[in-house]
Amino acid sequence: MKTIGDRISYSEKGHSLVIAIKSKTARWQESLLMAWVVAWTLSGGYYIYEMSTGDYAREERLMFFVLISFWLYFEIKIGKVFLWRKYGKEFIRVTADKLTLKRDIRSYGKAHHYFLDNISNVDLIPEQADKSLSKQYENSFWVMGGETIVLNHNGKLVKLGLRLEQEEAKQLLRLLRKTIRQRKKEEAAEVVS
Repeated sequence: MKTIGDRISYSEKGHSLVIAIKSKTARWQESLLMAWVVAWTLSGGYYIYEMSTGDYAREERLMFFVLISFWLYFEIKIGKVFLWRKYGKEFIRVTADKLTLKRDIRSYGKAHHYFLDNISNVDLIPEQADKSLSKQYENSFWVMGGETIVLNHNGKLVKLGLRLEQEEAKQLLRLLRKTIRQRKKEEAAEVVS
């Protein structure tokens, strides 16, 4: 097992490269997210209790239903971010013919497969101005964004490498480019022979 920085580890076995990127959050940020989840859950519980026990008119119940719908949407979003920060890993696997990307939270997550023949232009995502609102939002600890590498798969942009430092992202990019190039050459040689 080899490492890039303190968050990225990778290993090669035969025609397979497996990369694991751990999610990393400062302890105080994790505590703030936990407090947010608890407060949000308690407030939603209160809304549900009020709606079910109170004597409200039809319009007021409709208002509670809309409020609870918005609450539930954001409960799921912040819960997912909290679990990602605590237990999340990003797995990238490059085999002889495809790249597989999986964002994993305690063994849960969907793997997405991309054929190497259809992948082009693997590159770093250009950094935005440090003071832009979108950059500040992407780098905030309460969202899952912050991808650093992008690849083109049949015209669709696939982003990976959540919240990597610039140097880590550059090293990972070199490793991915080298591996994808090698696998394409090996597959082309097999087709010719």
